[in-house]
Amino acid sequence: PPLPALERARTLQVYSVLACRPVSVVDGLRSLTVTTCFGPVFAMQVALDMILKEGLKNVFARHAKIGKMTREGIKTLGLKLFAEESHASDTVTAVSFPEGMDGKKFRQLLSSEYQIVVSGGQQKLDGRIFRIGHMGLVIENDIQELLAAMKSLLPKVGFKVKK
Repeated sequence: PPLPALERARTLQVYSVLACRPVSVVDGLRSLTVTTCFGPVFAMQVALDMILKEGLKNVFARHAKIGKMTREGIKTLGLKLFAEESHASDTVTAVSFPEGMDGKKFRQLLSSEYQIVVSGGQQKLDGRIFRIGHMGLVIENDIQELLAAMKSLLPKVGFKVKK
């Protein structure tokens, strides 16, 4: 079956996490030496249930659709994608900052005025690109809101948006 680990993870019980924790014995009572963090275990169970309910093929198809929508929207604004289309990801889109555009200000305004966060580039790409994540529960409306916000903000940071 596809992704047997996904199927296996769905059947795990929370108590199985305890098997790998150090146990101490004080006055004949067994106890964990650390506080177990169950939140991520419960969150993973919920996320896996959601994936299985939607169907793995449907999840991949949704990511592909949202990724394409994001890339097309970026090009419509007149911005350049960092990766060639043949190497595009369905989960993140990297966009090159045009020459003269204040990328730091753009990301700050997007966050402060629209509560939308996009990531910057890392290492040698710092200041040269920004990254739009579109995996998980991202829906078409999220991307439409992002593109509308970008269209409004780009002129404020020195970029003339295509009409």
